[in-house]
Amino acid sequence: MKYLFAAVVLGSASLASQAALRSPAEAPAAIEHSESCRWDLRSGSDCRVEQSITILREAGRDKNGTQTLWYEPDDKLEVREAYTLQPDGRRINVATRDQQRGNAADDNGFNNYQFLKLAFPEVKVGSKLVLHLRRFSPVIKPFGLLAKRFVFDDDDLRYDRMSYEVSAGQQLFWRVNDPQQKLDAQADQNGRHLRIQLRAPLYLGITEAGDRLKLRNPLQFDVSTVADAREAERPAAQAIARLLAAPLPPLAQQAVRAASGQPWQQQVAQLLEDVNDRIRYMGDWRVSENGVIPFPLADIERRGFGDCKDMALTLTAMLRAVGLDASVAFVRSDWDNRPPLLVTWGYFNHAIVRLKVEGVSYWLDPTSKVNALGSTSILLQDRVAFVLGAEGAVQPETIPANPPPARFEEQVQDFTSLDGKRWRMSGSNVLHGQTVRELFEDELASNRSDADSSLVRDYFLFENMNLRSLKVERGTAQRLVSSPYTVTALATVGNVTRPLGPYRLADLRLLRPRIENLRDYYAQDGVSDYFLEVGGYSGVTRLHGVKPLLQAASCKVQSRWLDYAIAPVAVVDGIGLRYELQRKVNWVSGDELHSEDFRQMLDQLEECDAQAQLLLYR
Repeated sequence: MKYLFAAVVLGSASLASQAALRSPAEAPAAIEHSESCRWDLRSGSDCRVEQSITILREAGRDKNGTQTLWYEPDDKLEVREAYTLQPDGRRINVATRDQQRGNAADDNGFNNYQFLKLAFPEVKVGSKLVLHLRRFSPVIKPFGLLAKRFVFDDDDLRYDRMSYEVSAGQQLFWRVNDPQQKLDAQADQNGRHLRIQLRAPLYLGITEAGDRLKLRNPLQFDVSTVADAREAERPAAQAIARLLAAPLPPLAQQAVRAASGQPWQQQVAQLLEDVNDRIRYMGDWRVSENGVIPFPLADIERRGFGDCKDMALTLTAMLRAVGLDASVAFVRSDWDNRPPLLVTWGYFNHAIVRLKVEGVSYWLDPTSKVNALGSTSILLQDRVAFVLGAEGAVQPETIPANPPPARFEEQVQDFTSLDGKRWRMSGSNVLHGQTVRELFEDELASNRSDADSSLVRDYFLFENMNLRSLKVERGTAQRLVSSPYTVTALATVGNVTRPLGPYRLADLRLLRPRIENLRDYYAQDGVSDYFLEVGGYSGVTRLHGVKPLLQAASCKVQSRWLDYAIAPVAVVDGIGLRYELQRKVNWVSGDELHSEDFRQMLDQLEECDAQAQLLLYR
């Protein structure tokens, strides 16, 4: 659990529908946190932290009895006091042997951390876990600034009190994301002393869960000695510009010579594959300018491993060597796609490459084994990136939301009854963009046969069907996806139909899992946003060797979020359906989900999708 004085990379919380959050009385633990800092651009930051967590329920005991404190590699963290305070007043200190320190990199190797783990003794419901700390932090290299980014998360803690106070020898700059005015910020006349605190207790306890349900738009404040986020990144841009001025090392030169003279798409594909094959990706725990500056090109090549910024630097240098316009770009890889509030330190967590060809920007992630031209992964689309140009220039540029073709399928499939229990499924599917990229990533991460099994289950079978044998025909996996990709499959499948009284039921509903997920959301009074994702599906499904009780009915649903239609397809020896689905937006907000329009659309979707439940004679 990352506590509040970390270089924060925390969850986020939507406050738009806070009335539906769990009652504060249900919180498993409550925190009181105060932090008082003195900032000096010569000596750094000197902060005193007082924090206590009261265990209110058994779940709070399990989650908070051991605490992990994260801090920067050059910080010095002193534990002044650490003890369990029992309801009867007894104080039990955390023994030195129950305190462990270490180092770790974040998932992308973009930032490095030290950690201190403390195991509190005799923790029970009613215990108070008390920490008094002092943290010394140098000026953040290479930026020459001091900064604080504080995000209130949904980590099942009720904030009973939170106060942050900072004094500095120069003007301070701050921004808050506080649409419901939960925070009180007060500064002196010259802007050198700032105090931010919660106006009232806050609990961001959510009830719902699901892969597509995410809390976004956090309550947050940023404080910095620099007023402009772009200016803050200029030293990093200057350092990377100097690294790019160095000559390419021998293996990189060899790859550039092999790619020279070819069409630019082929050059990009070859150089991406070369970087990915030669440089093993790892979250880089080595301290180098606080983790944000890559190592020199020659060092990266010699070692044969590196993190995202090392790989982005190498690919940028090689693309430039073949005459293409390429730059390193910093971005935040996360569900929350808002731009930085003020502080970029702790906000950006990934480095990629911006390639520009004939005025069009393409975004390449060399840490990914496969890229798709014209679209990006889910966690990189629709957000700002800081492109680091020549001579330290920093230019914000928006990575656009993926276009509908990036997540589109065109499918035809036929199920033919063999003996009433086993069915032969034959079909083809034309995949596009990110769907192809994910398939290739799956294959390269495991093997082709496992990827084929996942492909057939995910794209050719309906819910509850089981796969017994398969044969898949498709092209070789590519490192750069630039065109549609056709897959044909032949499989033996079970559980295509099941008994229902005197009949059999073929359940060919396309949207059932999503609809059930949203029904659960309403049942739990959810507050999250829903990731719908722009894209679509056009498909025909036919059942052969069956006698339908009734022919399928047509239906159509249209809304500002999505369009969906089902229509019957003539089949001489059975029954068939045509599906058309167009998802128009990436995100549906919590407020939209609770609107009457969306609820009515969901009812209509459920009724329309129900037309794909087909009754057949036995």
